[in-house]
Amino acid sequence: MGYRKLKNLEKYSGSYQAMEESTAYLLLSEGLSGKRNKQWFLALLTYQGSGTLEVPGSFIGEVPDITDFPVQEVVEILDISRSTYYRLKEEPRLDPETADKISSLLKLFYQGLEAFEGDKQDFRDWLQSSIPSLGWQKPLELLKTETGRMAIMDAIGRIEYGVYG
Repeated sequence: MGYRKLKNLEKYSGSYQAMEESTAYLLLSEGLSGKRNKQWFLALLTYQGSGTLEVPGSFIGEVPDITDFPVQEVVEILDISRSTYYRLKEEPRLDPETADKISSLLKLFYQGLEAFEGDKQDFRDWLQSSIPSLGWQKPLELLKTETGRMAIMDAIGRIEYGVYG
């Protein structure tokens, strides 16, 4: 899916509609600027890895607002330098690896806010707590790797289904 073919995103509008009406979507997207960024946000949330999602580089600038993390934490989570972060903001599109990391991170935040019933502070507190099912590690420490993000998603799933630990 190319950057110039943004209108093709409309074909996913059915799956978008359910997300757009969720509390988690509304909370995460409240700071997004413009319709295009909201479309890219939805595309990243629903991206399943098939094909290439060519996200404009400027979208990386939205990640701190979506996650409520300062730029320094975002660059650490995405495993890029601060200078790379600012350079990417000027690029026509993000490289596939960075777009994939952002997609994974946004999905995690979406699912987390769903599990915590839209309470951003409770979710942030949980991210900074030692979690038994994560080997007593803090989710915030595991966000840097895909394996870590998957483990966090499993832990969030346990919360959703009432299986704590």
